[in-house]
Amino acid sequence: MNYRYVFFFLLFCRCTVYPYDAQTQTWDIGLGGGAMSYMGDLNVNNPFKFTDVGINLQAKINTDAYWSFKINFLQGTLRGNDGTSTNAAYKNRNLSFYTPFSELTAQVELNIVEYWSGGDNQNRFSPYLFTGIGFISFEPMRNVNGQVYHLRWYATEGQDISNPYDPFAVVVPVGFGVKYNLVDNFNVVADLGYRINPKILVKLSLI
Repeated sequence: MNYRYVFFFLLFCRCTVYPYDAQTQTWDIGLGGGAMSYMGDLNVNNPFKFTDVGINLQAKINTDAYWSFKINFLQGTLRGNDGTSTNAAYKNRNLSFYTPFSELTAQVELNIVEYWSGGDNQNRFSPYLFTGIGFISFEPMRNVNGQVYHLRWYATEGQDISNPYDPFAVVVPVGFGVKYNLVDNFNVVADLGYRINPKILVKLSLI
């Protein structure tokens, strides 16, 4: 079974808990949560098939009214299950998995309009784009009658059983969102993100 991971994060609330003005820079620290979805062999064409909730922690420096750089940490679970498919062939195949994951990324964020997160805004609202690079750790498993099987030891991707795939991978986050300065130093952010494996760019196929 091939795995490719898609993460959608919705309604992340990020609070600017310690902004300070130094050469027009401000700092943000944020905490949030949202819904996630997996796409791959067990979910081929429905990116909005949300199955789990994750948590998000980030630290960000806003270098000016348009550009920000941030470190983002995510923790959660992803899963795929043929039993929830509307396709009879997939239901008969009866594959499933779940995996806990941790992700750490460095990202760059671009505001579409001028926006300051510290509450000094002429514009209290702005859409934005983001991308970056980072790492994810994962361990696909399946629970069968209470027995948990770690799938990378069962050659589910056709690999040599003596050489299981690495439980770590490089990811490239891409996405867009909106932010709103609710009051003073408190900003509410909602974004929609997609994580891809950069090997796609080399092999021209999802792994």
